[in-house]
Amino acid sequence: NTAGSFKCSCNSGYRLNRNGLTCNSGYRLGGNGFACSDVDECSVQNGGCEHKCQNTAGSFVCTCPPGQTVNANGLRCDAVAQCSARNGGCEHHCQQHPGRTTCSCNAGYTLNADGRTCDDVDECAAQNGGCGQRCRNTAGSFGCACDAGYQLSADRRSCGDVDECAVQNGGCEHQCSNTLGSFTCSCNSGYGLNGNSRTCDDVDECAVQNGGCEHNCSNTAGSFKCSCNSGYRLGGNGFACSDVDEC
Repeated sequence: NTAGSFKCSCNSGYRLNRNGLTCNSGYRLGGNGFACSDVDECSVQNGGCEHKCQNTAGSFVCTCPPGQTVNANGLRCDAVAQCSARNGGCEHHCQQHPGRTTCSCNAGYTLNADGRTCDDVDECAAQNGGCGQRCRNTAGSFGCACDAGYQLSADRRSCGDVDECAVQNGGCEHQCSNTLGSFTCSCNSGYGLNGNSRTCDDVDECAVQNGGCEHNCSNTAGSFKCSCNSGYRLGGNGFACSDVDEC
């Protein structure tokens, strides 16, 4: 109040309009024609905000849920591009969703409880990985293998016997017999298998009890033969000698 009149003034941070008793943007003139009160923009259609509207003195602001940010128009919300920043903290893959991100792992890995890091899955721990014989776990995968004497089948799981005798007779000098997962060498009659289990040496049958010959025993390759002293002939059994009646 002044002598014969009055004047209006504003709080700190405000100024009086030159056109008289009007209010700044964001305010409305009170019923007494003098006071200005804040307009709550949020009370009408949420202030135009997509999510939350927060009234302020003379204005308002829009806010967004966690993981989103207000875009350039100040009203709508955009997802924060978290995957673009250090892969969203994911060890392998980052997937962007509205307001959030999720992590996933490469094939052969499983997501840990922290939702970020990945651990290798040991496929061999469950039913031997489906392998017929041996299962070998690798980083992010696994492979089947076979015992000695077997080879991996076309299905990459089961194992089939290798016929070692089919290639160079298994290394046997004489006879090769295939067995499940292995093979054995044997020799023809009159030969004995050497310590290397591959080659064969002639057996000197005459060295043991004269080969069963009554008189003379002559060793041959893989066999032997009996003969008789002068004046005797070899009997029908090939071993015994009988006197020749020269008379």
